[in-house]
Amino acid sequence: MSSPSRDIWQHWLALDKRSLGFFRICLGLILVGDILIRAVHYGAHYTQNGFLPLDQYLSQPDITYRRWSLLYLNDTPLFVGLFFAFFLLSALSLTVGYRTRLAGWICWACVLSVFRRNPVVNNSGDVYLPLLLMWANFLPWGERFSLEQDRDDESQGNLYSRFPGFCYLIQVGILYWFSAVLRVGKEWQVDDSALYYALNLDNYQTALAPYMLTVGAEPLAFLTWVTLFLEIFGPILLLLPSQWARLVSVLLIVSFHFGIVANIDIYVFALVCMVGPLGLLPPLVWENRWGKRVCSSLTRFFSSFPGLAPKNADPVGRGRLAKLYWLLPYVLLPLTIFNLWWTIDRPEERNVLTGTLKALSLDQRWGMFSPKPPDSVGQCTMQATTRSGRVINLVSQLPFLDQPEQFYPYPWNYRWRAFERGVVIRRGEGHAQMYLRYLAHRWNEAHPDDPIVRARWLYNVRTIPKDYLLEERGKDTLGEYIP
Repeated sequence: MSSPSRDIWQHWLALDKRSLGFFRICLGLILVGDILIRAVHYGAHYTQNGFLPLDQYLSQPDITYRRWSLLYLNDTPLFVGLFFAFFLLSALSLTVGYRTRLAGWICWACVLSVFRRNPVVNNSGDVYLPLLLMWANFLPWGERFSLEQDRDDESQGNLYSRFPGFCYLIQVGILYWFSAVLRVGKEWQVDDSALYYALNLDNYQTALAPYMLTVGAEPLAFLTWVTLFLEIFGPILLLLPSQWARLVSVLLIVSFHFGIVANIDIYVFALVCMVGPLGLLPPLVWENRWGKRVCSSLTRFFSSFPGLAPKNADPVGRGRLAKLYWLLPYVLLPLTIFNLWWTIDRPEERNVLTGTLKALSLDQRWGMFSPKPPDSVGQCTMQATTRSGRVINLVSQLPFLDQPEQFYPYPWNYRWRAFERGVVIRRGEGHAQMYLRYLAHRWNEAHPDDPIVRARWLYNVRTIPKDYLLEERGKDTLGEYIP
């Protein structure tokens, strides 16, 4: 007979396999959607015909520390297209739970490969996604709601209580605790104006953001304080030996990011963060009337495809290699936490530890809007002059007007919007010049008798004023291209 203390310990660590299966389906669907969005512009972003050909990317400085990517093998449209097709099939396999662990690791490798091939079109969601994939690949997230589900196994219970589950739980908390640690600016700690500045960023605004700004300074200050409070204390509820505490924590995290995505255009990051804690949903979610109905429907759906998944599909198997595989979480979690602490004051330091963690993309650092949100915003235009003296906008290919404009308003252009923001952040790394060269080449192909002789990426900047400040405007050149 087990002791009460042991029961509490097991309950504290326990995850529900049904929640893990639901988490797998949601994460797989995000992967599928992201692959399809990236594929719309895969030629411009990842092939030799785009603005960042592989030979030019790999010839940039700091190649010694560039991380591995399967897309470094080739950048022809055929190879990249086949790679994306393989990635999509792996994501679908993960979603339906066919050879789940193998598909999970393939998706992890593909996500990192795409992420590293063109980092400037990414955002924080692309950092969090491989972390969730890696820790989840040590979990039994293919045992429920999948083609591999075993009805005989259901009689043994739905709880999973081992160390990899604790690693996954801690990873969810790490995102918020270490975000809070870096929020040291007065906008977070003194006058609570961080949300005011974040909602004023034109290139991050959604349709709801301008209306949120009309509620007044005091409500926005209160919401800023609530944000910091939730980041510190919300994940702590996950550690309590209470199903209700864990449920409240998951709901707080999901609703927190729903509020963010409603006002700030960081869709991938917010969606991944909303899905991230779903594997921590406690058993009580599945034991009420609605939970039982969802559980029954999903189980019945996957049971209608008998014989598709082979028996003993887990590639880990048994033996010494399997023992080494299951020891990895015990090594990786302490190294990850130590590296997070170590790099708070040394973000650019390079050594054997940081190099190893970077190879696995475990060198996470959650610093968005830290130590403070930007206090200026800007919009971009591409000004080009042709041989005949015409001045055009390279994006629209219309006569140039000296006023900002939004280039990419549609959801499938989300990666282009991320690219525009990334170039502003990564000034001096040459991406602006490469993109201008790409646009000029497209213009020259369509207008061989009137080629581009000069192109500039202009950044129209304005400050975000407080109540007593005047707005300042200026113009910066992010890049210039002269054939």
